[in-house]
Formats: sequence, C-alpha cells, structure tokens
Amino acid sequence: MPYKVSIVLVNFKNWEDTLECLSSIARLVYLDYQIIIVDNSPDNDSFLEISKFLLEHTSKSFRTFSYEDFQSSLLEEKYVLVKAKNRGFAHANNVAIKRIIETNSSDFCWLLNNDVVLDEMCLTHLVNAVDEKHWIVGSLLLYYDRPKIIQAAGGRYNHYFGFSWHYMEGRPKDDIILPKFLNSKTVDYPVGASMFIDNRAFEEAGLLEESYFLYYEEIDFIRRLQEIGKTHLIATESMVYHKEGRSIGSGRATTRSRLSDLLTVYNRIQFTWKYHRRCIITVYFGVFLVLLNRVRRFQWVRSKEILKILLGRITRDEITNVSS
Repeated sequence: MPYKVSIVLVNFKNWEDTLECLSSIARLVYLDYQIIIVDNSPDNDSFLEISKFLLEHTSKSFRTFSYEDFQSSLLEEKYVLVKAKNRGFAHANNVAIKRIIETNSSDFCWLLNNDVVLDEMCLTHLVNAVDEKHWIVGSLLLYYDRPKIIQAAGGRYNHYFGFSWHYMEGRPKDDIILPKFLNSKTVDYPVGASMFIDNRAFEEAGLLEESYFLYYEEIDFIRRLQEIGKTHLIATESMVYHKEGRSIGSGRATTRSRLSDLLTVYNRIQFTWKYHRRCIITVYFGVFLVLLNRVRRFQWVRSKEILKILLGRITRDEITNVSS
C-alpha cells in the first residue's frame, strides 16, 4: 500500500509560479498525494487565479477555504486552497501541517516552495528515502534557468559566525558523481525549497518555528529533530528546478530585497542566542562585517537598519513592516 503524501505550497503574490509548480506536480509518477495551497498574499488576485486554474484542470476535485473554515475541514479533496493572513512562511506552512496532523490525512508532508518545477520521479525518490532514523529528506536543487547546474545539494551552517551556504552550488551536475544520499556528516540541513517530512516529526518535535517569519526555519527544525535522535538525508536522485527568491527577492546579495536582507541578519542573531550562545560575539562580528559591506555599497538606509539590529533597537515586527 503506497504512503499518502500531503504536498504543501505557500503562495505569496507570485501565482504564475504556483501554476507552473502545480502543472509539474500533475506529471509526477507517484500519484498518492493531496495538495494544500496556502495563499497569504495581501490581495485576492492570486487566490482567484489559482482557483480558476484548479477549476479548469482538476475536474472540480478541489475546494477553497477561508482560514476560519479550514480549521474544521476534513481534507477530503485532492486539491485544497486556503486564504490566510501573512504571518510568515512558517506560519503559512503550519496552517496546513496542523490540520493534516489533526485529521491524520497523510503519512508525510512535502513542503515545497511555489517557485519550483519538479522532475517526474522526484517524489518517488523521496518516499523511498525515508526510514526510521531519517525523518526528513531534501532534494537536489538545480537552477531553473540553468538545469544542468547545481543550486544546492543541501546546506552547510557555520555556527561560529552564524552564516549558511549551499553545498555544491554552481557545480555542473554532469561533471561530478554524487552519492545516492548525502547525510548529516556532509550537509547540515536540507534547503527549504523541498523538504519531505515524516509526520511523526511534527508530533514529536513540534511545528515549524514561527518566530523567524522567514529563513532559519529548516535549520531550527533539524536541530529539534536531532534532540530526539532523528536526522536527515539529501536524496540526490530527487531533482527540483528552483527559481529562488521570486516572491520576496532573496537571490544574490547585490539584488536582495531589504526585507530578505534584514530578516537574514536578524534571524542569524536569534538562532545563535537559541542554540549557540557561546558564539554570540563572533556572530556579532560577522554581522558587523555585513554592515560594513552595505556601507561600501552606499546602502545607507539598509546600513542604518542593520546597525539597529546590532544594537537591539528594532523588533522582528518592525522589520516585517518595512517595505521590500
């Protein structure tokens, strides 16, 4: 009997990407899944466009919900679309995850960014990779516009300075031989664009941490899994083509949005206080170097805001209220 998978997509404004992602999901070889789309866009344009697409492509096997009505839904439809307020990426995922756990509607949750396109065997490889020790499995991320170049084969994290980077980024996929699986000795966490999670992980370790609003959720979740003796894998045969940062502008540092930049810095410090307090001085030094780099680029407003973060004079809510 195949395992049932709940695929969770968060849509923030970029409904065109969501529709392309949904089209690639429809081509998957593994078919025992349900899709829950949580739209936390500030307007109704995405909700209407996604509803229209589902009506035309799913033989009406879908249902739309307000956030309030979703709390008592039974999740019987193949496609579910929920309208929610924007309280961050983790919260939007948790809206779906909480209901999935309460209704026991699946065995696994597959958290996907909406700006990805999937290889047709992608989900099959993820399902085959999960075992009693590895409760979370990530995919090999390839650039959407350069499909033979690796974007990330998992992530690495330096707790001394509080920064992370993509493992194998920029390497030609066909020029290297990757093992079938990469474990925690090689990569510290799966990149959040594709995270396949055994639902027991949420029951044992809790939901995604919402205090970050955006970024560091996957690293935090991995840490909590490690505390209960579970860990992660990267299934390199599970390939996902990622556009990266389309909704909020979180691509290269030189073009990164203010919101992305400030949250990365702010959460870098918050995560360190939570898990690596002995490294807080070196992390502050790393953030100071970020500040100097923004000054070098003449990004005066952003430099002032990063200085406020260093001095503890700005809150997360104040950051998220800043226009990107």
